[in-house]
Amino acid sequence: MPRAWAPWLPWEPLALEYLAAVAADGHQVRIFDCVGEFPQQYRALPNDRFRLGASPEQIKGVIASWRPDIVGITIPFSTQMRPACSIADLAKEVDSDIVTVIGGIYACAEPERLLLENPSLDIVAVGEGELTFKELLDRGATGLDQIKGIFYRKGESIVRNEPRGLIDNIDEIPFPRRDLVPFQNYASLTYTGTLQSRLKMLLIRLKFHGDWKQLRARMRHKTTSLKPASPIERSPVRRACIITSRGCPFNCTFCLPRKVYGGQYRMRSSQNVLDEMEVLAKEYGAGGLVNINISDENFNISKQRLIEICKGVIERELNLIFASQMYLMPWLDFETFSLMKKAGFNRVYFGIENASQEIVEKVLNKKINLDIAEEVIESCKKAGIIPGAYLMTGVPGETIETMENTIEFALNSGLELVNLLSFQPVPGTKLYDDCVKNGWLVDGYDPSEAFDPANSRSYVKTPDFSPEDVYNITERGKKLLREAGKLDQPIVR
Repeated sequence: MPRAWAPWLPWEPLALEYLAAVAADGHQVRIFDCVGEFPQQYRALPNDRFRLGASPEQIKGVIASWRPDIVGITIPFSTQMRPACSIADLAKEVDSDIVTVIGGIYACAEPERLLLENPSLDIVAVGEGELTFKELLDRGATGLDQIKGIFYRKGESIVRNEPRGLIDNIDEIPFPRRDLVPFQNYASLTYTGTLQSRLKMLLIRLKFHGDWKQLRARMRHKTTSLKPASPIERSPVRRACIITSRGCPFNCTFCLPRKVYGGQYRMRSSQNVLDEMEVLAKEYGAGGLVNINISDENFNISKQRLIEICKGVIERELNLIFASQMYLMPWLDFETFSLMKKAGFNRVYFGIENASQEIVEKVLNKKINLDIAEEVIESCKKAGIIPGAYLMTGVPGETIETMENTIEFALNSGLELVNLLSFQPVPGTKLYDDCVKNGWLVDGYDPSEAFDPANSRSYVKTPDFSPEDVYNITERGKKLLREAGKLDQPIVR
């Protein structure tokens, strides 16, 4: 991982927890969270990288002790593609008969490439993985030609099966199997836990990049996200993830979810979401708070459901903290934000992406009206919720002027937290295809190495800007945001 991300506190592996919840019916399943099991084990690597979590020897040892028939691996981010595939190598070293399966949103982007470049991989699951993985287990990884939703190796050929349909009623999916992971390790150890653990996290940060300004900004960000009355020195603040919907009704040109969900958007019922939240509050809070990251692409597609969930949290007296990504909807007003604040929301992040309405609409295909942005941000702040945003520079179609305007917006729109990124074209998206077709990618661009929110490098060159232009503008913007106390750390989950 990029060294600038250290120390990186682990989030629960929600995808694996869901797979285990469905697959456990009739099968023995276990989860090994390579990061969660060893949250403070770091190793510096060349090229400004570090390895976090279990070593190859530890992973191999666990596989050898468990002796599984099938090993399932998930790829949540493109930069984790190579280390994820290396787990398949380790499994085959233990026992060549182990069947290796890989899935996740980035596996869906290039399944054939994954199989061609990684001989230790047997199967790539595309689309929603729960039913596919369950069927693989039920069949003992045989009769692969009958299993929908997979690519697999057959001799020297790659076979692509018929896609699997999506699960219609996602309320029917069991809650994630959090009992199979080291949930106690998903905590903000920098500000909770023993003095020894907090000092160790501080030393890790100084060891890798010693940036005191970034450290102070991170501390300020963390402390403002806690409820004032929380006894953070006495009770750990557990960190959990929850998904209340799947897919996205929109079709942004830079985003991958359509590769998994095909443009379909499905919501869990308010009752079902609240029941899981209650389990988190009562069974996993350890006498303290649970800080829940709502990991939906956009949590607020339905105003009615958002209100029902917030009212349900209040009525059930759940001691929870929330953060979520939100679409810039015109109905987001002070009254709605006030209800969210009462339910426990401390931060929201708007996917604004760019300060140019033309770029947002015509290039990114994002259906938002930037004219309402400052009013929504002000209402959010007035209600006591920290407004954050994701912004990008270096999008094809931009000019130097539009990038400068995005920096100006980040500084002066009222936002309190900004994730400022250089645009990274992701395989499987329309913008990536446009970059390839128009020859805008720099030579040697490798998506599995490039994506690094902490770095401002650009890999796109157009007649209107160079990668150096993007880097310089983004770095200047980050410097100004850091000085203003608005630069947010990359959030990776």
